[in-house]
Amino acid sequence: MTSRQFYAASAKGGATLFLTAAAMLLAGILLLAIRADLMAAQGWVLWFLLTLVAAYVGVMKLRAPVLLAETTTEGLRYFHPRGSWLIPWSALGQVQQVTLQGREMAWIGVRLLDYDHILTTIPLRLAVRLLIEQRGLLIAAAGSGCPDGRCASDYLTDVTAYRSKTRLYKGVQAMFAQRMVHLRQFVQADLLIPADLANCSVSEFCLFINRQRLNFTQENNG
Repeated sequence: MTSRQFYAASAKGGATLFLTAAAMLLAGILLLAIRADLMAAQGWVLWFLLTLVAAYVGVMKLRAPVLLAETTTEGLRYFHPRGSWLIPWSALGQVQQVTLQGREMAWIGVRLLDYDHILTTIPLRLAVRLLIEQRGLLIAAAGSGCPDGRCASDYLTDVTAYRSKTRLYKGVQAMFAQRMVHLRQFVQADLLIPADLANCSVSEFCLFINRQRLNFTQENNG
């Protein structure tokens, strides 16, 4: 198996953005002290709000993992500020860009051969965060299948338990399993990876992962 690392495009530029925003904030404070008459009060408020927002975005970029994903002899790993998940090659299915009504979305979909590995290994704080981040796509996908869009909320109702082929899950694990079931129903994927790649295209990423999965299958079943 070939090991390869895929870097996150959104992680770039964090330091530059933060330092620029900090400099603009300092400049604004100095100008306000020296020449407060340069702008109306609303203008100064807008200046400081914009620089604070830019500084916050810069900090978030600095906090974001430089690595988005990597392949190892074990499988495919995805990195997130709240943790990471690893899917072994033996449990990995097709990987492809998510599409909705013929339009490519900013997500890469990962199909699983079973849910037990991810449900027993994913950090709960990461699972909770992913549930929040994926709501928008699920609402858009579910709403596109309803004449009035109202049924989208039906798929956001939390379950209290989920039973796989081997065990019973409750709490966050059950909710995450339910989310995977709904995602597969609408976008033919169980897990999502942001299409935020710096060192290759989405199509190249999917092709590489699928080839690695096929190589693993051939080596272990041949």
